Amino acid sequence: MSDELAASISNQCLPAWPPAGLTRAQISHLCNSATDYAFAHGLVYRPLIPASEKVVNTTSVIHAPFSLLPSPFPARLFAYAKSLQPILNELYARVALDHQFLEDVYVKQNVIHVDDFQAKLWDVYQNVMKEGLAQPRQLGLFRSDYLLHDTSLLSGDFSSASSTTDQSHDLTIKQVEFNTISSSFGPLCYLVSKLHQHLAHATGSYFGHIQSRKGKAKEDNFDSLPKNDALKTLAQGLADAHQAYNSEMPGTHTFTDPVILFVIQPNERNAFDQRAIEYELLNAHGIRCVRKTLAELASTVKEHAASLRLPKRELFISAPWSSQNDSDPDQLEVSVVYFRAGYTPTDYEGLGNEKAWDVRQLLERSAAIKCPSVALQLAGAKKVQQVLSEEGILERFLLQPSGSGTQKWKPEDVEALRASWTELYPLDPRSELGKKGYDLAMRDPHRFVLKPQREGGGNNIYKQDIPSALKAMIDRDAKRGESYAVPEREGYILMSLIQPPNGLGNLLMKAGAGADASAALAPDVVSELGIYGTCLFAQGKQADTIEVLKSRSGGHLLRTKGRESDEGGVAVGFSVIDSPYLV
Repeated sequence: MSDELAASISNQCLPAWPPAGLTRAQISHLCNSATDYAFAHGLVYRPLIPASEKVVNTTSVIHAPFSLLPSPFPARLFAYAKSLQPILNELYARVALDHQFLEDVYVKQNVIHVDDFQAKLWDVYQNVMKEGLAQPRQLGLFRSDYLLHDTSLLSGDFSSASSTTDQSHDLTIKQVEFNTISSSFGPLCYLVSKLHQHLAHATGSYFGHIQSRKGKAKEDNFDSLPKNDALKTLAQGLADAHQAYNSEMPGTHTFTDPVILFVIQPNERNAFDQRAIEYELLNAHGIRCVRKTLAELASTVKEHAASLRLPKRELFISAPWSSQNDSDPDQLEVSVVYFRAGYTPTDYEGLGNEKAWDVRQLLERSAAIKCPSVALQLAGAKKVQQVLSEEGILERFLLQPSGSGTQKWKPEDVEALRASWTELYPLDPRSELGKKGYDLAMRDPHRFVLKPQREGGGNNIYKQDIPSALKAMIDRDAKRGESYAVPEREGYILMSLIQPPNGLGNLLMKAGAGADASAALAPDVVSELGIYGTCLFAQGKQADTIEVLKSRSGGHLLRTKGRESDEGGVAVGFSVIDSPYLV
């Protein structure tokens, strides 16, 4: 075992949290200060759409959900999570470039036969590959999510477990998932980190309850509250791709420089998380951005809303200041297509399903660099996560000849990555691993979660609900008859539950809660750590090699929720944005 991996498991006590010495008056002061800071610095959402309305109100805001205090997190495990990001960047880039591997997962292992949405993505991928790529470069803006895992809670019985403040615990981290599309909250988590640093300095280290790890704190150098570079990292990744496009296609531009296209969801309440990246691109890199929904691109696709210019297939879109009735609208060349939508079936509904998919395929066919490409989106599926955990797969991807711009990974690097994974099983009735997974799901469901391929939260099946869900799938298979050869359960993977340490609380400010301190206390919370990374890459000149043009990592997200909630999405109201207090 490598020194880094050995250090990733720490026998320690986390501090009692929130600090018992905080008074009601101090909490009220923190609530008022934090709420004003949130509004003053753009830590905001658009409000919920009332039942009587159809569109989001764009003239008012509420503060985003955040924790009043940072949450304790072991410093060694924070460093361990950060150390894994470079290898994950390259791993998923390699997966996206490996056509045979993707075909084995999606076709031979039946994903496209049990998940209509993944089947549509696969169709787009196949069509683009058959035509030939106009743009070999791909960009990933990634986030790898982890939970603290307490090995003393392997039974899953939280009721009989001691508090983290009562005894030492063997803590490590386990990966929840790896996000390859719309890895959100980078700017907002940056702002929450700044908020907590501000409150620490403004209140004398939270009234003396938070300490620097290396002596007296200095402005912007409170080392137990780590600096968060998520906004800069994500914007720099997009700028890397934009610059690569410009260097690849000199002299093809119109009267304006190319723009980055943000493909967004309609009625986006989390618009300011996206806008911050847009503003950083303009202010730090001089790059302009345009925002359009799939519907806006699809509704007038034949009337110049989006088109390709042959023979190189440069992508042009109508300028947002052009009227829909304009017969000759201003056209903007697109360097990068940044998808903040397109990861869920509902993004393609409501505007003519086939028309929306036609637009997605047009974007994929273009010479613009995609973030992500459809191949990279496919690489982020839960089934891929499960297959990567099988024996020998990581070694095949990471320990073979690599190509240019890559690192030479060692067996101990692979070991460190694999140690961060949980038990993962398929559920097919053919393989021994699939049979084992099904048996475990039926016999010990309290240890597991069923995960479909879908993104966006709210789709998982937990613990005691698993057997009845699997039985219902079998019943539906029987009703479909023998002609339906692929069991529905093959659209899911089985993942062992991560057991976070218990006994930690926090003061959670739900979206728009204002300064109501009485509603903020959550006595038992779970925090999920996300690490951001970017990778600009292409197929290498030799077979089975990769060209990594830029690989970066930087910035983090902490999401905190009450333990009673299985799901963890911020945008759907399950959790709040937090920051780590390193101990």
